[in-house]
Amino acid sequence: MGNVEIGHHRKVLGILKRRLQQRELQAATYGISADPSINIEIEDLRKEIRSLEWEITRLSEDRIEARSTHLAGLSESISEPEDGISNVKFDLNGEWKLEEIYEFGSTTGDVHIQQYGSHLSGVMTIQDSMDDGEVVTIQEHFSGTIRETTVFLYGEYISTIGGMADDYELDQWIGIIKDSNTIEGNSEDIVATKGRFVMKRIS
Repeated sequence: MGNVEIGHHRKVLGILKRRLQQRELQAATYGISADPSINIEIEDLRKEIRSLEWEITRLSEDRIEARSTHLAGLSESISEPEDGISNVKFDLNGEWKLEEIYEFGSTTGDVHIQQYGSHLSGVMTIQDSMDDGEVVTIQEHFSGTIRETTVFLYGEYISTIGGMADDYELDQWIGIIKDSNTIEGNSEDIVATKGRFVMKRIS
């Protein structure tokens, strides 16, 4: 998308934020006697706003710098890569194994990465085991970028394989290439659920 689409997203974002402010004021005014639909709409609006802000950042020309800045605010910092590899160019093409721990469970999966210069794309086949016992298997298609030793991956859309994934949220992963076979870093979905991941090359 170009600047026109980004401009449209920003206008919609402004409308959603104004609506959120109105509903939050209503909730504060009526307190515990507020209609339950008000709080439901507040949560829905916050989710829409978060998703739209993420999309605007991803589509912006400076999205890599924005994600680099955002990295500092994630739950855990990523350690620097091993000495002497900061200028090495990496080929990430191939099959990887994902292991992730997040706030409400853990994830394992197979990751297929295609690399064209600095552009990345691919699909993750993920089994998500939640703390409440629910297990969901999905495929999450992603795009991304490699910048020196930092990898940025953004979920694009989800296909369900097993379980109920109607409310499964798109993810982002920001990681450091530790060596030619290891990427580790932080993950976050569009409703700010944070995690820590490791990807190991298997072929």
